[in-house]
Amino acid sequence: MTWGISISSSSAGNHLSIIFLCLLLQNSRACYKRLVYHGAIPLLYIDDCTSNYELGLLVGATFSSTIKGRMRDSLAFQKVQAYCSTNWGRQLLAALKDCHRIAFPAYFSELQGLAAGSGVPFDQVFMLNLRQEILAAGESPDVLAGFQQWLGIRSTGGTSSAERDIDGSNGGRDGDVGRAEGDGRGNGRSLSSIGCATGGCHGSADGGGDVAVESNRSQPGDGDNNAHVDPSSVDACSDVAVRLRSPDGPPGSARLILGHNEDMTNDTLGRMYYIRATMPGRGSWFALTYAGELASTAFGANTAGVGFTLNALYPSDALLPGLGRNFLSRRLLDAGSVEEALEVLVERDQATGRSVNLMSTRPPLGVWNVEVGPGGAHDVLELQDNTWYYHANAYMRLPQRQKLDNSSVHREARFAQFTMPAGPADVLEMLGDTSDAKFPVYRTGDYGGLVYTLCTVLYDLSGSRMMVYRGNPRDGVLGSVLDLYTLMPVGPHGGEQKEGDLAKAVMAEQDELDEPWV
Repeated sequence: MTWGISISSSSAGNHLSIIFLCLLLQNSRACYKRLVYHGAIPLLYIDDCTSNYELGLLVGATFSSTIKGRMRDSLAFQKVQAYCSTNWGRQLLAALKDCHRIAFPAYFSELQGLAAGSGVPFDQVFMLNLRQEILAAGESPDVLAGFQQWLGIRSTGGTSSAERDIDGSNGGRDGDVGRAEGDGRGNGRSLSSIGCATGGCHGSADGGGDVAVESNRSQPGDGDNNAHVDPSSVDACSDVAVRLRSPDGPPGSARLILGHNEDMTNDTLGRMYYIRATMPGRGSWFALTYAGELASTAFGANTAGVGFTLNALYPSDALLPGLGRNFLSRRLLDAGSVEEALEVLVERDQATGRSVNLMSTRPPLGVWNVEVGPGGAHDVLELQDNTWYYHANAYMRLPQRQKLDNSSVHREARFAQFTMPAGPADVLEMLGDTSDAKFPVYRTGDYGGLVYTLCTVLYDLSGSRMMVYRGNPRDGVLGSVLDLYTLMPVGPHGGEQKEGDLAKAVMAEQDELDEPWV
């Protein structure tokens, strides 16, 4: 074949090298991103990243200014920074880094990539992601004393509870870790199994058409009457779930609905984004993510049929240096089944606690509320036919000393006045309630302008839809709708996009950026 050009012998070697390099780049995998607006919230599509570091690098570079702005304005982050400048704070930070590097090497690497991409020092990004765990030591002499005891045990060569069963390794140099050693989904350690041996107990909500959350209720502040949540560091949220089935309906015909208000402090206003990520050999996941954090301490789902929303809880105790909420939540997005997700939730080395509304988004459909305390103590409530529950940042079943949040008390009192919702409209009405002027369910700046409801998500499991509402959900203004099977947007006229058909999905939206990230 004649190319119509001549190459001198002296330059032939260089040209052949260039051709070889072009062919090599053409056949290599690139990490692709596409940034669009889905409703009012940025949506970052990520495809073909071969390592968690690459994924984090891409997210950090895309949202660098947003991340820096949030960290500048966050009162909670400023408190964490101040504590970590003390002697005990520096030692706690170092211990937490070691713990998470060993337990979750892939996600630790992902956070390193996020720091590098955003141009923020890694320690600051890590502190933001472990703020609740670090503040637990800064605000409680008992928790700090427990950490000091751990340091003493380690210095004498003993083994503490936070070091047991950690058998993984970084699996490579920092910042160059893809899949973690262990189970291949980000953790390099064995996770605890569910059962009473780990301090857990199981329950179920069944029959009667009544609220299913009042058994063995632990009152806010039990054992800590003077302990209160600092509003400047609150991570809030409200949830309502219902399972409806007609008496003559066939098995499996129940309608399952879960609604969630995403509440957070004012530093996050306009500083959150969606991520939809697919890595080779793994399923896809979708999550609302706070700037500078791992996905997700808000809500998300994956194509393996696992969905979840999170509520912060404030136990008086903490296991330090234990595993942080953000890393465990990131692990949920890679869970291959609901059973695997439950194992993650009751991990016995976790530092603090939380309430997780876990969903099976593929048949058999199901909803579980999991209250978790430090060290993996837990209570699992499975939603049964014609029952419902609500949750508002306070332990309701697990006997656990906790700090008091006035907003939680008011929101729970208001929820208790409602009857069982008859459908999605009733759930949205409850989540949009503002009848309590001081501490409403739908929050517009309580605690002196600190806490807001950022958005509301409604999971309709029977209809395989995930709908995010802007403003008060009572007004029904949809910001985005996703298919729970594909985690792709549903078109403006009811059309659906197929899994993997990324180009068609995003062409229906305002395209802002489309480029490979090599």
